[in-house]
Amino acid sequence: MCGLAGYFSKSNGQNLRNKLPAAIEEIQHRGPDAKQFWYSTDNRVGFGHARLSIVDLAGGTQPLSNEDGSIQIVVNGELYDYKKIKTELQRDGYVFKTETDSEILIPLYQKYGLACVDHLIGEFAFVIYDKNLDRIVAGRDRFGIKPLFYYQNENEILFGSEIKSILQMGVSARWNLNQVVDTEYAVLSRTETLFKDVYAIEPGHFVIWKDGKLEKRKYWDISYPSDDMGYKKTPDHTRRGLIAEFQTLLKECVKVRLHGDVPVSAYLSGGIDSTSVVALMAQMSQTKVTAFTVCFDQEGYDESHLSEEVANFTNVEYVPIDVTQESLINSYKKAIWHNEAMVLNTQGVAKFLLSKKVNELGYKVVLTGEGSDEQLAGYAFFREDLIRNVLPLSDGNEKELLEQLVERNKVVAHGFLSSGESHPYLDEVEKSFGYVPSMWKVGFRAKSNALNLWRDSAREHLQNRNPYIELLKTLDLNRLEGVNPINKSLYLWAKTNLPGMILTYLGDRMEMAHSVEGRLPFLDHRLAEFAQKLPIDLKIYDMTEKYILREAMKGLIPDVIYQRQKHPFIAPPVVGARENGKTPMHRMMEDYFNSAVFKKLPFYDEQKILKFLEELPDQPLRERASADLVLNRALSACFLAENFALSA
Repeated sequence: MCGLAGYFSKSNGQNLRNKLPAAIEEIQHRGPDAKQFWYSTDNRVGFGHARLSIVDLAGGTQPLSNEDGSIQIVVNGELYDYKKIKTELQRDGYVFKTETDSEILIPLYQKYGLACVDHLIGEFAFVIYDKNLDRIVAGRDRFGIKPLFYYQNENEILFGSEIKSILQMGVSARWNLNQVVDTEYAVLSRTETLFKDVYAIEPGHFVIWKDGKLEKRKYWDISYPSDDMGYKKTPDHTRRGLIAEFQTLLKECVKVRLHGDVPVSAYLSGGIDSTSVVALMAQMSQTKVTAFTVCFDQEGYDESHLSEEVANFTNVEYVPIDVTQESLINSYKKAIWHNEAMVLNTQGVAKFLLSKKVNELGYKVVLTGEGSDEQLAGYAFFREDLIRNVLPLSDGNEKELLEQLVERNKVVAHGFLSSGESHPYLDEVEKSFGYVPSMWKVGFRAKSNALNLWRDSAREHLQNRNPYIELLKTLDLNRLEGVNPINKSLYLWAKTNLPGMILTYLGDRMEMAHSVEGRLPFLDHRLAEFAQKLPIDLKIYDMTEKYILREAMKGLIPDVIYQRQKHPFIAPPVVGARENGKTPMHRMMEDYFNSAVFKKLPFYDEQKILKFLEELPDQPLRERASADLVLNRALSACFLAENFALSA
C-alpha cells in the first residue's frame, strides 16, 4: 500500500510541480519507505508516490512507465494473482522492469485499454497518464477499499490518496454544507466529501480527464437476482453444496492475501468474521500467525476474553491492546486528521491505536474481517428489515420478534435498531423505494437530537433537503427492480456506509496512519459475486445472521463464536451517569465546545450543545449511548475545523 498524488494541467504546471512534493510529504505516513516523482518535460503532468514496500522491496519504486515512457502510472494497493497475469503478459512479449505487482497495470492497459480494470483482483487505486491520447485515467477498486480523491477546474485536475494532499496543491478547505447535512442523517455520499469541490472517485468506477473535461465510467456493480422475493427455505442438498463452495472460495481469498515479502498478521475481535480469517490463516501460514485485539475497559463492549479463546483454539500469538478513555483522548484529534470526516463513535480511534501497536511490533500487513456483514446481512437492522418487510407475519408475531431482537441487542440497539420512526422524508423513501430500510430509520432518529443543536440559520438549509431522496437519485434503481428487500438494503449500505465509514474510519485511514496495509478477504469480488446470488435464508436463517459463514466454519472455530450473535465493534459511550462524575471525554468535550474554533462552526450552536452535554448524565444509559452519536459528530467537526482551517 502507498500514497499517491499528482496533477494534469492544460497549460504549463510549474506552479503545481512546485507544490507536489509537499502534497506527498503530507501523506508520507502511507508510504514511509520511499518517495519519488515524475514530471513531463513541459510540466503539464506530475506524479508523486510515497511507497510502503510489501512486494519487491528493492525494486518496486513508483511512478512506473512503459518502455518508451508514453504511459506513466502510480498505484496504491495490492493486485493479487499478479504472477499468473504477469506470465501471460510475458508470453505477449512484454518485458517487466520490476517484480512488483503494480507493474502489471501497464501491459494490461496497453492490451485491453480501459477494460484493464476487469482483470484486476484486489484492493487498489491508480492513476494512468497516456501521453499518446493526452489523458488521465484514474480508477478505484470495486468496493472502495483504497481511497482516491480529485479536484478539477476548467484548466486542471488534481488527485490524491487523501484530501489533505490535494489541499497542499492550493485548493481551499471549505465546508460542503450539503454533506454535513447528510452526515447528520447518517447518509454518506458516494462521491461528495465534507470538503467543497473535492470528490471521491466512486468505487467500481474510473474517471477520464481529457481536454479539460471529466468523464465517469462504471466498470463493476453489485448485482442481485431480481426474482428472489419473499423468504423460503433452500433444499438441504442445495444448501450443503453452497456452503462447501463458499468455504472453498473464502479459503482462496484468504490464501492469496497471505502473499508478500514481509510478515502478515491479523486483527481479531470476538466475532465470527475476524475469527474465520484468523482460523484459515493459521491453517495456511508457514509461520505462527500474530493476532492483535482491542481491549476496552467496559463490560459489554470488551470482547478480549472471546478473542483470547479464539487465539488459544487456533494456536496463534495473541497480542491484546488496552484502550481507555484517556488513550482515546490522546489520539482522537490525530485520528480525525487522518480520517477527514465526521464520526459517530470512538471505535475508529481504537483502531488507530491498534494499528499503531502493529507498526511498533514491525508488521506492515494485516488481514481483517471487514466486509462480511455487507455480504451476508450481519447487522441487526437487516434482521429488522426481514421482520418488517419480508416475513409474512401478523402484527402480534412481528411485535414479538422485534422485541426479541431488541432484547438480544441491548448494548447496541440505540445505533442499530429503529423504533418504527415515521416522517414525511421517510414517506418519500417508501414511495420511491418500496419500503423504508431500517438503517435509515435508525439514522433519522439519531439526527433528531442533532437538529435541535444547530444554529437556526443552518437548520433552514437542513430542513429543505431530504438526503435519502438525494442519494436515491444517484443510484440506478432499475437494477433493484424485483430484488428482495434484504438485498436492496445490503446494496444501499454497500454504496454508502461501507466505503464512507467502514473502509475508512475502521479501515484504510486508521491502518495507513501507521503505515499498515489492510487486506480484506470478504471483499474479494469473486466471493462477493457468489454471495450476491445466495438465497436469503443462507444469509439470515431463522433470525441467525451470516448463516452460510457459520456453517462453512463449523468445527474450524470455537463453538462459542459459532453460536454467538453479531456484536458490532463499537467503543463505550463517552458520557457516564451523574453519580459517577464526569468522564475524561466529557471534560474534553466541554473544553472544545467552549472553544473559539467550535464557535466558528457554521452549523452548531455552542450554547445548545453545551446545555445538551450538561443534562446528559441524568439520562438513562440508552439515551446517553444514543446521544454519543451526536456528541462525537460535533467533536469531530471541531477537530476537522481545527486540523484543516475549514471555512464556511
